[in-house]
Amino acid sequence: MGKLLVVGSVALDTVRTPFGEASEVLGGSAAYFATAASYFTTVDLIAVVGEDFPDQHLKFLKSRGIDLTGLERRKGDTFRWKGEYSYQLNEARTLDTRPNVFETFRPSIPDRYRSPAMLFLGNIDPELQLDVLRQVRRPLLVACDTMNYWIDRTGAGSDRGGRHVCGRIHGLPRGHRQSFRGVAPPGDYLRKCHGVLYRGSVQP
Repeated sequence: MGKLLVVGSVALDTVRTPFGEASEVLGGSAAYFATAASYFTTVDLIAVVGEDFPDQHLKFLKSRGIDLTGLERRKGDTFRWKGEYSYQLNEARTLDTRPNVFETFRPSIPDRYRSPAMLFLGNIDPELQLDVLRQVRRPLLVACDTMNYWIDRTGAGSDRGGRHVCGRIHGLPRGHRQSFRGVAPPGDYLRKCHGVLYRGSVQP
């Protein structure tokens, strides 16, 4: 399996569930995906964190063999997300989102990272996802993650906006049921999945 490039969010999450609560734990789409993928392939990570990001989290990511050369550390606070889950654990309710240094994150892909075999576009602004796609040289597989936070704020629920999320991505759009509700046609979940796949197969 070839090298994987992961671009997205690394965050500090505070999460409440019916079974307990965790505060300021390692979070972010890119952090979770990179960690899971590190069991199967080599991973390059591009993201941004603040000066308050705990060293223990960096040590953990490094312990998984993830290349953190592209992890930028800026003056300011790390992206924070606070949410809760009911017993329906596949749906989260956002209580607070503070982008902080992530708000001005504009991924710049170094030349050494521009020919990955696989690309994972983490949970970031759809326009930034497209910009990353323009910077890389045709990976064999591209996966795209999104959520209702970006769909609601960028107009990704519209036909044109939905293609910004899924268009030009000849691979695997990913999102949970809340995301599908915003980006796909109304109806049952099977229709929504077909709608997302259709948008991913048509150029904007």
